[in-house]
Amino acid sequence: MKTDYENYQFEAQKANLFGKITERAVNAILLAMKQQPIPSPELLQSCISISSSGKIEPALCDASYKQKGVILVTIEKFETIARRLEDEIVKEKVTPKSGDEIPRLIYELAVKPSEGLVEQ
Repeated sequence: MKTDYENYQFEAQKANLFGKITERAVNAILLAMKQQPIPSPELLQSCISISSSGKIEPALCDASYKQKGVILVTIEKFETIARRLEDEIVKEKVTPKSGDEIPRLIYELAVKPSEGLVEQ
């Protein structure tokens, strides 16, 4: 997961750089034509998408991406959630029946209101 996230983040950084270069080129042309420059585009930010179905993958932290049953967290918060689940498994508070159950348990732990781990 960490490697997938890092690759996704690298692609987002490349897109941000391309956007900045394009913005400067377009603004240079607009200024030469005595027109107003375009505003800077919003930078792409990477995060982790955790769905109630158990799918966990890199995503863009974009409010328009928000879907029902899907939460977006930073990589740091995802790692905190995973460590908390690991602690609960070690302390036998939670006993997954198989490895396939882990993503669902991560989702359930992430959405617990008392945890305060999900970004609002």
